[in-house]
Amino acid sequence: MRKCLQILAPGVLAVLLLPGGGCVTRAPHDQLTCWIASETARPPATFPAYHLRRHGDLAAGTLARGGDMVLDELYYYHCSPDGVVSQLQPSEPLVSGWAVRFRPDRVEVLEPGYTWAQLAALMKISVPDRNMPCAFRLTGRFEMLQLASGKRLDRVSGMLFGMRLPGREFDGMDAFTCHFLSGDWLTGGRVVAFLLIDGSLAIDLCPRYLQINSATRQATGHLRR
Repeated sequence: MRKCLQILAPGVLAVLLLPGGGCVTRAPHDQLTCWIASETARPPATFPAYHLRRHGDLAAGTLARGGDMVLDELYYYHCSPDGVVSQLQPSEPLVSGWAVRFRPDRVEVLEPGYTWAQLAALMKISVPDRNMPCAFRLTGRFEMLQLASGKRLDRVSGMLFGMRLPGREFDGMDAFTCHFLSGDWLTGGRVVAFLLIDGSLAIDLCPRYLQINSATRQATGHLRR
């Protein structure tokens, strides 16, 4: 069952639940697209990683076989718990993810020594409307990055990127989905803390928000039996 896409004034949520993850054409700029994981589907509903590429050039997701996946414009990467990055096939199944055609609305140069708390405070000022979906990309050098697995990466450079969904405050790591990919494409993963040496922050405001339930098609099939 499909619901109509409601395009409202900037800063107001627009949501669409679609059957499957690949029935939408190339997404416009200023749209954040999220695939939600179903907690009831057994086996878990999945969709191929290339669906993220249809909706953006900056994306991340959770692999069905475990671990994180990131998309950097053209290539898909798997991030292991120890931070090692390896290339993925576009058909790799995911259980959840998000994507955006990244085009910054605001760019700021950050001072040395920035931590997650300082970045969260800055973005709370830069995007005060908590109903405004947004994505960000912090490109620079990092004294330290701590991954969700507990692995620590020291003296690395690359990009830290993530997104915030409507209704969430910029009060801490839980407000974001945040990943790192090094400039040499060798290390990365989901990030929970960092210390910046220097870098530039770009923020993409996304008044359009599309949510896709990848389990809808599966659920409809069960109802027809």
